[in-house]
Amino acid sequence: MPRARRARGAGGDADARPMPAQCRARRPGAADPEPARARRPVTEEGRVDETRRRTGIASAAAMLAAVLLLAPAAPAPAQPNVRLPGLHGGQLTGAELARGVTVVVVWASWSPRCRDIVERTNALAGRWGGRARVVAVNFQEDSSAIEAFLRDKKLSVPVFLDRDGEFSKAHAVTALPGLVVFQDGAARYQGKLPADPDATLRQILD
Repeated sequence: MPRARRARGAGGDADARPMPAQCRARRPGAADPEPARARRPVTEEGRVDETRRRTGIASAAAMLAAVLLLAPAAPAPAQPNVRLPGLHGGQLTGAELARGVTVVVVWASWSPRCRDIVERTNALAGRWGGRARVVAVNFQEDSSAIEAFLRDKKLSVPVFLDRDGEFSKAHAVTALPGLVVFQDGAARYQGKLPADPDATLRQILD
């Protein structure tokens, strides 16, 4: 009589034993699991140190910006070839700018921002006339236009003429009114007339 077949379960031979793990074949393409990376524990001290480091960097950057903002600009080289004719005679020369302090207000009658230039220039002359020479330089206007603008105004400083605009261009006056401050021939300030020119002059003269 033939032997009875052993019953098979759904998973195979009933007598089948599981293969030891070390003997199991690795499936093609299977990779060993990557070991978990060790993470450095974040301590309270570490957070404090990082905060202090970032705060220190920010403070240093702020201090550097403040120093650069408050530091006076390096004096520009003297302009020995300056020779501006005066509205009523005389001239402003490089030789005169090389002596002491000269405050130059640059203006034009057609500029809306120069409508009160006479009052502002007279105020500068009144406050600083004892320590500096204050003059006005007109930007590229003919004498008749200047005379018409000043007819009913009492400007207390001499007016010189920048007819070709080269003086203003050489001293960074790109907007009117402008201000140039010479000290012993070197331009210590040049550019737009500040809202508070007294602060600029104090920084240079005090």
